[in-house]
Amino acid sequence: MAERAVEVVDYDPAWPGLAAAAIADLAPVLRGVVTHIEHIGSTAVPGLAAKPTIDLMAAAPVLDDVAGRGPGLAALGFHRHVNGMADRLLYVRSRATTRRRRPRSSRN
Repeated sequence: MAERAVEVVDYDPAWPGLAAAAIADLAPVLRGVVTHIEHIGSTAVPGLAAKPTIDLMAAAPVLDDVAGRGPGLAALGFHRHVNGMADRLLYVRSRATTRRRRPRSSRN
């Protein structure tokens, strides 16, 4: 199996704002089916170098209710990714729909 390079960049103070913007985008679409959405992972830790991917986690009592919001999520650029876990849903947002893209630097 070929190794994949992992890109890690210096902390970006814009990450919390990007997460907040994504949460604000998701909130109306997921209202009534999730109880909470939060920014998680390395980009949520101030000052920590990280892979430049904003990760969010939402709590939902009934996963099928979230899956039923697929069209609304797709309208925001989020598409379901099958991850093989029966008790979780994973949606990935296409880069073209993120609010702000910054040039990326490599960190060795």
